[in-house]
Amino acid sequence: MAWTIVLENENKKAEKILSKELCLSEKDVAGTILLKYLDPYGDLTLNHIQMVDLIKDLSSIKADVSLIHEIISLANECKNGNHSYICFYGD
Repeated sequence: MAWTIVLENENKKAEKILSKELCLSEKDVAGTILLKYLDPYGDLTLNHIQMVDLIKDLSSIKADVSLIHEIISLANECKNGNHSYICFYGD
């Protein structure tokens, strides 16, 4: 499963886009709070209130470490901003 991850503003304008897609298996996301809801063919939008749980989820994943750190950085920007969202766009 692969997702394009984008930090968007309230108008759905991309503020930042990850350098590459995030690839995870069902095993990777089992037991997570939010990432278990990722649909490989759909989209998921998370708001600033959900960033604490997203960061917990990302910290538990053993995928590409540099990419995970990049996503956590986006999550921190989202958490500290108003009207910003992290969007996972499936295939």
